[in-house]
Amino acid sequence: MRRDHVARTLRDDAERAGYLTPAYGDYCVVGAPGTCLSVLDAAPAGIPTLPADTYRDVDHAEVTTVLFVLIDGFGYDGWCRVVDDDRRRTDLLERFERHGTVTPLTAAFPSETAAALPSLHGGRYPVEHGLLGWWQHVAGVGRVQTLPYLTETGDPVRAVAPEAPPAPKALYGVESLYGRMPSDLRTVLFRPAAFDDPEPGGYAAGADTYVGYRSVDDLAGAVRTELEREGRQYLFAYLPQIDALSHEVGPRADPTTSRLESILTSLHRELRRVDPARAGETLVVVTADHGHLDTDGHVDLSGNDVVRSALAETADGTRIPPVGSPRQLQFHLRDGRVEDVRRVLERRVDCLTFTRSEYGTRGLFGPAEPTPAFERSAPDLVCVPRTESVWFGGDDPDEVGMHGGLSPAEMLVPFAVANLRALQ
Repeated sequence: MRRDHVARTLRDDAERAGYLTPAYGDYCVVGAPGTCLSVLDAAPAGIPTLPADTYRDVDHAEVTTVLFVLIDGFGYDGWCRVVDDDRRRTDLLERFERHGTVTPLTAAFPSETAAALPSLHGGRYPVEHGLLGWWQHVAGVGRVQTLPYLTETGDPVRAVAPEAPPAPKALYGVESLYGRMPSDLRTVLFRPAAFDDPEPGGYAAGADTYVGYRSVDDLAGAVRTELEREGRQYLFAYLPQIDALSHEVGPRADPTTSRLESILTSLHRELRRVDPARAGETLVVVTADHGHLDTDGHVDLSGNDVVRSALAETADGTRIPPVGSPRQLQFHLRDGRVEDVRRVLERRVDCLTFTRSEYGTRGLFGPAEPTPAFERSAPDLVCVPRTESVWFGGDDPDEVGMHGGLSPAEMLVPFAVANLRALQ
């Protein structure tokens, strides 16, 4: 069953047309790992979960293994579009709709992988883990890319600035879920081999096994091998391919959709080969961290004297450039200059802006107490464009598809749940 009415309700409840804020504590993807682990009676205390109707047909007593498949950038709109297109081969997704439950959830804010992965591996909101987007400022280094940890010129931060703290200390603070799980639950993380870190630290630390794959066929075969092991397991598979293509050619482009078909076909082929007895004990979940928006226009603020003069300065007098991403630009500003910059933004861009007190009151980054890791990066002003991209300095963004903002296309993601035997 595909629950489109939940998406309609979430859109109808939005404060302003064209924007959708996170449904924290309810239909929000941050609760997905906690829900899956609760099915295994293995959820660490205090982590978010989803409403029971998102997995109402699951027989907890029968489930010994959960396969959690995260398709980066595969929004709910994309799910609906490909399943409803008779020209596309989406057998796996169609079986989820016939034999399981597919519920739209919101992403966290910002709707970016850099903010989502600490939430999905740590069971914490952005206001707790403090990783607030693709770009953040690190004292003594400047604007850095957070995933992976690189300078603006693409060099590893620690190679350029050996004295800089490692990413877990500089960018976020969260304890991985995997070190907090029962000892009899085996945990396996599947990631592209190109990530070249055989044992990740920080938010992904502590899993029993890390599997690096070189192709989706390689991944599918490795997943099948792990699924046929006896015992209780939590398997987390991360696929970045759809996000990368959506950036390059757009989420609706034929190459993106064709690649999705190929991924689904490979996964389904190996899932069908799993022993029926083990399949009957396995719950399969497919979800995403965010969707994508085909942006409409770009605004470069680097030439604006009001904005430039309002930027906060480091101890050596260097101005701190805006961070975040072009779909959720974050400003660190001098005292008394927030309203000056806000006026410029609302004059130049069709956008929402949030001061520190406003986003705190709204719980934009999560319904929890801010941690020191969050306070270290918390901006004075956030700009969220409706359909445009906005940046400051450097080259104009050349991506077709973007994310990070609050549009429904970026914010809605699928949460598909079904027993593996029913999917075969």
